[in-house]
Amino acid sequence: MMVAFTLALLGANRWRATFEELMEALPEGEQFVGTRGGGMDHAASLASRQGCASLIEFDPVRLRAIPVPEDWGFLVAHCMKTAEKSGAVREAFNARRAAGTAALAHLGLTSFRVVGQDGILRGDCQSPRGPIVNRAADFQSAPLTQAERNAFEHVTSEARRVSAAVSALERGDAALFGRLLLESHASLRDVLQVSCPELDRLVEAAMQSGALGARLTGAGFGGCAVVFAAKRDIPAVREGLTARFYSKTPVFDPDTQMIDAEPGPGALHMEMP
Repeated sequence: MMVAFTLALLGANRWRATFEELMEALPEGEQFVGTRGGGMDHAASLASRQGCASLIEFDPVRLRAIPVPEDWGFLVAHCMKTAEKSGAVREAFNARRAAGTAALAHLGLTSFRVVGQDGILRGDCQSPRGPIVNRAADFQSAPLTQAERNAFEHVTSEARRVSAAVSALERGDAALFGRLLLESHASLRDVLQVSCPELDRLVEAAMQSGALGARLTGAGFGGCAVVFAAKRDIPAVREGLTARFYSKTPVFDPDTQMIDAEPGPGALHMEMP
């Protein structure tokens, strides 16, 4: 909605903005709504490509399209619990974001990008108090609250999983890609603590139904999971989820709550008749 409204407003005023300019404005603009999110959703909405996953990086912002193997399939499945972003869930989500920012500040860091794939800080990282710890393991002795420690651990471990997932996509390694999705969900559940019992049961039911991997998507606390399977197995996964999960829910509409997801292009300009 934020991307569509912004593009429409710019178009009505005959103003063309670059991807970089939009990425400067959109994430900050959305924070006026109250959710302290980042810019990943905006980048995906603007610049996704047909048949591709998007590797989105920040500081500086850039996006790389990575072709998804044609025999890979995805479902977006709703856990039947709505995460209301206007109340307590918003505060819980914002608290996770604040914890990550506070962890960086306490460690004298300006960005998570200085932490390499091996957990070692890149370059001569200094804080105003002098040299900072040089390994992720040393953060156990750093002056962080448990929430800050959890946020730092999740973000840095997720960055390593993203790098591994890119390699899995490029090699067509479906087993590794699925395992990384599950590891990501476990970190969101146990470390960042943004999952919920409904999402956990949905992920478990997907795996019992023949999926190769699954994880919650979005901010958590409800909403959807992305389910990954070989494309030929998607119908069986659908049937399994219906029997194992949705049959126990009072209201289920398979056309709106379990959606076949195809990687498609980003924002489009459509002329109305």
